[in-house]
Amino acid sequence: MSSGKFTPYDIVKAIRSTLAGFCYSGDDDIQLSHISKWYASLLDEVTKQIVLHYTTELWKETLLPVSKDFKPPVRGYHRIKWAALNCWQIPNSYTHVLVDECHDLTKPMLQILDNSPQAVISLGDEYQNLKGKSQQRSNIIRYREVAHSVRSGRLIEKIVNPIIAIHPGKAKARFHGNELNRLDIKYYDKPEVPDKPAVILVNDMWGLFEWAQRIASENLNLKLLSNIKNLNMFVNDCIELYLSQFRPHCDKIQPRHGELFRFKSWDEVADYYDKKQNNQSFQHIDQMLKKGYQYEDWSKTSAKFIRGSSHSYSLGKIEDARNHEFQTVMVIPEVVSPAWQAKQENIAAVGSSIYVAVTRAKQSLILPEGLRNWIEEISATSNKTIVKT
Repeated sequence: MSSGKFTPYDIVKAIRSTLAGFCYSGDDDIQLSHISKWYASLLDEVTKQIVLHYTTELWKETLLPVSKDFKPPVRGYHRIKWAALNCWQIPNSYTHVLVDECHDLTKPMLQILDNSPQAVISLGDEYQNLKGKSQQRSNIIRYREVAHSVRSGRLIEKIVNPIIAIHPGKAKARFHGNELNRLDIKYYDKPEVPDKPAVILVNDMWGLFEWAQRIASENLNLKLLSNIKNLNMFVNDCIELYLSQFRPHCDKIQPRHGELFRFKSWDEVADYYDKKQNNQSFQHIDQMLKKGYQYEDWSKTSAKFIRGSSHSYSLGKIEDARNHEFQTVMVIPEVVSPAWQAKQENIAAVGSSIYVAVTRAKQSLILPEGLRNWIEEISATSNKTIVKT
């Protein structure tokens, strides 16, 4: 069904998103809070109630379809949520549970661990949760902090510790760099491709698109840390969506990529990423497309992608760099710029992104001047908050 200005397709997308939000939560019932912030900002109150009603119906049909002809997809997060709601336990055949990267566990996963009788050892770094704040165990656990880095030198402390201080995370022990490692930190005013091979970290698909083009335009080889098929789909959708505005009598384009599928036109994309988000990478891509950027141009760029070489540059989103370390890391300005506008509720996500990006470097960090300015601004209060060891 439709609702106001929203088509049935719009409602279905909102319903699926809301059900996923419920499945990742620790709640027993589907609520308004499970509607994603993006959809919640667009939907009126009546449409929100419609979305909640049909999300509940979809969940019931997913668990127990009334008709054999209706076969909704059953994902892993559906199964995990169902197990948590039914208080299922890890089988008794397992005596111990060891969990790595526990900062990424969803609340239903933790509920299953809490319901299980086994001894659980979990390892993680809550500041690497890029969504902001890690979910917490319900049971009382023995908690130990390890705050010494093997990878990065002492200079990293001046960046990391102020971030830890303003982050709402639980761990507040002072971060210590490795005294045996020398870390060189350089700041820049204007972002440019480094003179020597480096890993360039961006925060979204627009950054990947822009910097892949930047590197290729200098005839440099590039190793992509992100998924190439995903990036190809994104770029092709961008080009097709942009060109569709010049074909008013053709069928409307429905983008496939997850970052674009909710938009019906390039104007809607521009309104969101340019006007509302002030995304600099999007603005560069928009200008490229206005100058006639085509599929052939992207083919030339993607031809520069290689599997790996000591003489190649690497490019990826911050989420692709977790669990990795690199000799030289460059962070683009768009990773840092959200920090200036970050409100208290999303300072965790912004701080975690910067934290992960800078702690990937072993020998050299290339950072925007804006990061140094932001760190200096928050450092005045940071030293009062961190527990000194």
